[in-house]
Amino acid sequence: MDTSFETDIYMLFDRLEDTNPIVRTDTIVLLQDIADLRATRPLTTLLEDPDVNVRAAAAGALGSLGDDRSIPALIACSADPDKHVRRAALLALKLLVKSARQTDVFLDALGDVDRGIQLLAVQASSALGDRRATMPLVEISQQATGAIWRNAVTGLGKLGDTRALAPLLDLLKTVQEDAQKRNVISALGQLGDSRALTTITKDVYSGTPSIRVQSIIALGALRDRSTFELLRDLAHDPVPDIRAAAARALGMLGDPRAVPVLRLLLGDRALLPTYITVDEIAANALHTIGTAEANLAVEAWALYIIHSGREEIVTIRALRKLQDLRSPRTLQPLLNLLQTQAADVRAEAALVLGHLGDMRAVAPLLDMAQNDLERVRPDALYALALLGDRRAVCTFVDALDDPYLPIRVEGALGLAAFMDNRAVPTLTALLNNRKRFISVHRPDYLGDYARDALHRMDTPDARMALQFWQHSLM
Repeated sequence: MDTSFETDIYMLFDRLEDTNPIVRTDTIVLLQDIADLRATRPLTTLLEDPDVNVRAAAAGALGSLGDDRSIPALIACSADPDKHVRRAALLALKLLVKSARQTDVFLDALGDVDRGIQLLAVQASSALGDRRATMPLVEISQQATGAIWRNAVTGLGKLGDTRALAPLLDLLKTVQEDAQKRNVISALGQLGDSRALTTITKDVYSGTPSIRVQSIIALGALRDRSTFELLRDLAHDPVPDIRAAAARALGMLGDPRAVPVLRLLLGDRALLPTYITVDEIAANALHTIGTAEANLAVEAWALYIIHSGREEIVTIRALRKLQDLRSPRTLQPLLNLLQTQAADVRAEAALVLGHLGDMRAVAPLLDMAQNDLERVRPDALYALALLGDRRAVCTFVDALDDPYLPIRVEGALGLAAFMDNRAVPTLTALLNNRKRFISVHRPDYLGDYARDALHRMDTPDARMALQFWQHSLM
């Protein structure tokens, strides 16, 4: 690892002990930007700093760093007397906590006097699926307003606890605004209790246009197959928004009887206010149903989109559906797309080819990985790694010296798949890196990918690199 970088980060650690709180706060910001895992311990210590701004900045940086080891200290910090520190700690915990076993801190915060903290607690407790939050959220939904109310109602739907059914039905009778009614109807659908069917169906016919749309989607969320005939008829409604909502609901219902109905909607080019067309929503619904007949229809629709020159974003979404289908019939259209002028479409086509697993894609992907735009080449390298053809090894080696970090990373990860020790130095340099990967197909921290790759290599060099790294964190 670069010696100057080592010196810089330890100099920053020394600055955390400066007597001036402004210096300490500024240093925390710098460490947050560097996103090095070794900063976890010194930042955790600063959660007990005498200065409020330092404590809040440290909590925020720990949340950004994403290191689970800081969770206990952040839980303790969530009881800080200063509301700004409590907010920062709760926000960090919202990012870090993944298990319902650690949700007591959010349940306690539901009663906090600060509205910002209460909102964070409502969002986190429902997202983590802790049904102990059901009755507190019911109480909040009956008293709160604004964002806290909306999130409490949404949270009741996410939790799926049938104890919330009666309170939500009562709430639907009292709210006046369409936006509030939509929130409650959506929660009733998410709750998945068929006892709400009669109430929701009533609004399909008698509500305002936006209420009708939300009610139709809620019927799909209930997944009660007795609603199929109603949804089938609504798919032929003269209003595009209603047809689109019915298509979404049929997809959520998952009933194979919906396939012929949805196939007809694949020819519906009506544009919705959300700038998506009915045919794309129908394709999404067929993709969700996932039967052989539905998949054939999605494949035909996606290939049509590719050939018809629709908007770039629609083409990319169609390609993502083809990625899941992995049909050999799509090989040639995908290879043709590698020549398109749209860089993002080329990158997406490369990813689909990687998942397709056809070795005839290796040669054009090698050309792309060596000669295409800087932002496209990482996707080509990733696709080559998926294909696992040894012809790509030299390209992976060349990528290790590229000035663009994502290209270097993909080169190292590609070599690691072949147990090639030339990947070890690059992967070792990434182990402490807590920045997110700059790509859609790799959404997590750079250091996590490097660690996992070294574990899978399991060569003496890789094992030694991991041992030194683990020792450096002690």
